[in-house]
Amino acid sequence: MSAGAADPPALRAVVLDMDGVVVDSEPVSLEVIAELLAEHGSPVEEDALRALVGVPLATVMGRVAAMMPVPVDVAPLLAEYRRRYLPRLEARATATPGLRELIDGVRSAGWGLAMATSSSPAEARVVLRALDLVGRFDVVVTAADVARPKPAPDLYLLATARLAVAPHEAIAVEDSSSGLRAALAARVTCVAVATATSRGQDHAGAALVVSSLTELSVDRFRLVHREASRSWPAGRAPLRSRSSG
Repeated sequence: MSAGAADPPALRAVVLDMDGVVVDSEPVSLEVIAELLAEHGSPVEEDALRALVGVPLATVMGRVAAMMPVPVDVAPLLAEYRRRYLPRLEARATATPGLRELIDGVRSAGWGLAMATSSSPAEARVVLRALDLVGRFDVVVTAADVARPKPAPDLYLLATARLAVAPHEAIAVEDSSSGLRAALAARVTCVAVATATSRGQDHAGAALVVSSLTELSVDRFRLVHREASRSWPAGRAPLRSRSSG
């Protein structure tokens, strides 16, 4: 490092996406969407379903309605999706491999830990209960907490504000291109997890791409964050949330 150059900021917090990162929920969600399409006489195309990963639910249901051969109102479609999805999620929720060990490592390091999701508060509650993670996160922010879901930066700005850290002092873990774009827009270093469901998504801009949380650790987070911090333009001020409430 050149003389007089500032040291990279210390890593003080980790922010995890929920669907696909904390819980393997996306196959359940896509299963319900496929059912709805089939029941309305619409062909179910695998590529079209995968393109919905990481997209806010209201937008997803709008796209699903548009795929149907006969016009369908989005509101009842959304209600039917939730009626089917939430019980299945509760019954079948499975923690992603390596999640518990990663959480334990973050807690042992003394870092803040948040979960930031474009899903609803009801879905977040179901996941936290089903996986016995209630109280394990310092902060949980959902679609109900912000005006704009991912890929807008609002969820990351709010999560870091509530953790009392600057965005550039945190690292995010996302599986979708939408979530990755949200983290980068907030100037949060981001690691992408290319799961079986999200592997075809655009992860350009991620500081690291892994196939599982088992490839991550506190030491690897430190290294990735330090290297990413060195590439930031000098003098760029970190973004902060417009609302910490």
